[in-house]
Amino acid sequence: MSDNKDFLSEKERRRLRVKRMKKMLIMTLVISILIPIITCIVLCVKVAHLESDMRDLIEAKNSSTSVAEGGTDSESPNAIQSQPDSENYTKEDETLAQEETSVETVTETEPQVMKKVYLTFDDGPSVNTQNIIDILARYNVKATFFVVGKTDDASIALYKQIVDSGNSIGMHSYSHRYSTLYESTDAFAQDLAQIRQLITDATGVEPVLYRFPGGSSNTVSGEPMTEFIKYLNEQNITYFDWNVSSQDATSNAVSVDEIYNNVMAGVDNNDVSVVLMHDTEYKNTTVEALPKIIEGLQSQGAEILPLSADVSPIQHVKASEVNE
Repeated sequence: MSDNKDFLSEKERRRLRVKRMKKMLIMTLVISILIPIITCIVLCVKVAHLESDMRDLIEAKNSSTSVAEGGTDSESPNAIQSQPDSENYTKEDETLAQEETSVETVTETEPQVMKKVYLTFDDGPSVNTQNIIDILARYNVKATFFVVGKTDDASIALYKQIVDSGNSIGMHSYSHRYSTLYESTDAFAQDLAQIRQLITDATGVEPVLYRFPGGSSNTVSGEPMTEFIKYLNEQNITYFDWNVSSQDATSNAVSVDEIYNNVMAGVDNNDVSVVLMHDTEYKNTTVEALPKIIEGLQSQGAEILPLSADVSPIQHVKASEVNE
């Protein structure tokens, strides 16, 4: 009888344990459901508060904007804000702000010229020279041709055509052979005399502009470049390097867009730009890019001009710093 009692007690205890476990499972399940629900409710309440605050801020901003637009009796409706909108603030605005204490309104009919650009073409004349001259004439702008020595009839006619069309002509050496041109000062002087006489005979105008093949900072010359610079100074010849390159010398396959982008990016960084391009039979994309370049510059209000001895030169090695 006692054994039966113990057996029932044990059975009852098991039943109670199972019951407790079920309760615990149910409680755990209920809690796991309630926690996310409560969290969502709290978040919803916070979002509602944030939305309310946002609406208040927007209303306050609209109210202040309305007051600003309405102005006061002492404000002119055309007054210019002292702090420009950062999204619309351009380099042109920055330059104006630095140069002027008061900004005048610029109308579309009276564009303000901000930049001077000198387009230059090296290595001609070539079969592309006339095309370049025609494009320049179409847009009523002038450029500068730094030419090499060629004695055929077509080239002689092109030298004259460059001058007759109002463009500037400059010397780019007679031979354009670095090994002989820069061998010595005497060799340089002889080459200079040849190209100078050739242009004078062909055009009736004695050239006074020069561009060193490779630029005044090239490192391939047999003598220091300062020796050749001294010689040009003695001859009263002004040499020009460049501060913008179209990069058309790197390959004959440079695309129209690449040339255009190179020029526009370079001009954007300068108030005065001397742009290096090339005039040879292989530089067809340079000719094709030229109208787009001119239109891009004109749309920005840039003035496109030919070089002359009166223009302050862009020089990699400055003539004024070379000792006599």
